[in-house]
Amino acid sequence: MAQLSRQEYNRNYRLKNKDKIKNYQKEWHLKNPSKTYEYTKKFRAKCGDTLTERRRLEKRLERARHPDRQAAHYAVQFSGDIQNWYCCMNCGDEDKLEEHHPDYTKPLETFTLCQKCHKKIHRELRKKESNHA
Repeated sequence: MAQLSRQEYNRNYRLKNKDKIKNYQKEWHLKNPSKTYEYTKKFRAKCGDTLTERRRLEKRLERARHPDRQAAHYAVQFSGDIQNWYCCMNCGDEDKLEEHHPDYTKPLETFTLCQKCHKKIHRELRKKESNHA
């Protein structure tokens, strides 16, 4: 058997002992809360809370790009006129239901779809848009 390099040996060890390493790290953080706090504080000062801030920025940009969508979502959210369906109008599934706006100029005309069907419709719409462009 060929001798493993140090990197390969360490990688194999980490893969075989995931739970052991995870427990060790958890114990270390519990025993050293001040070091953990300092490290986190330095990291956030350097990088910011990157993931959260990136998501916020993406949401702001999306809202700015599509004000009609935002207006339609608010209209649905704050009106009590929407008839709630309890299953997908496409496949009949009852889990993870969402409202779909076929036309944002008519914000109260929506279709109730499950997440899978909703994503499928938007994928098809994107394909049509990219083919026309």
